[in-house]
Amino acid sequence: MVLSKKRRWSARWTGPWRSKLTYPVQLSAEIHTVNINNTNPLTLFGMIAGRRTQLLIDSGASLTLINLHFFLQLPKYYRKKARLPPSNLCLQLADRSQLYVK
Repeated sequence: MVLSKKRRWSARWTGPWRSKLTYPVQLSAEIHTVNINNTNPLTLFGMIAGRRTQLLIDSGASLTLINLHFFLQLPKYYRKKARLPPSNLCLQLADRSQLYVK
């Protein structure tokens, strides 16, 4: 019977991945900024119910809206499945203006 030797672990042993850095180590961070003067919103063309339309991408949005004129052009099947907002819904936008939703 062969008994395996237990490896004695020490607080200094870091395994085969031991870093070859000598101490003390200095870390630094750099900050890069991009100055973009473009105020155009991020939009792309897509399809809703087979109809081509322009979509606004807003990663911070908590609500999805659709233009009423476009909505009324959708087939009745899609309009029936829509969840209509409360009649008194008013959204305050980032610029503090208000948007009334039908």
